[in-house]
Amino acid sequence: MIRSVFGCQSLKDEPFETFTAASETEIERFWKTILLVDDSVIHEDRTAEYIKRRVSKMIFEWIIIQKKKKKNKKKKNLKRLKKKKKKKKLKKHIFV
Repeated sequence: MIRSVFGCQSLKDEPFETFTAASETEIERFWKTILLVDDSVIHEDRTAEYIKRRVSKMIFEWIIIQKKKKKNKKKKNLKRLKKKKKKKKLKKHIFV
């Protein structure tokens, strides 16, 4: 009924377009497809704002993880350099 009302309406001489609502089966199939891409999405993730916040949080967490990895890598490199220096000193003492 609402569809027929909107079919008669227009805006700036352009008629409104109406579409058939998705069936439950189509909606379920759509959600299964979404879950293939991101299995952490839930039905409550319905607004763009909520999803933006989720994505922002995920990006923030990823950045922190990358910084920690970089810091750990630097620590490992420093330890390796210290060991090399120690070995050089030992070699000097042995051959002197």
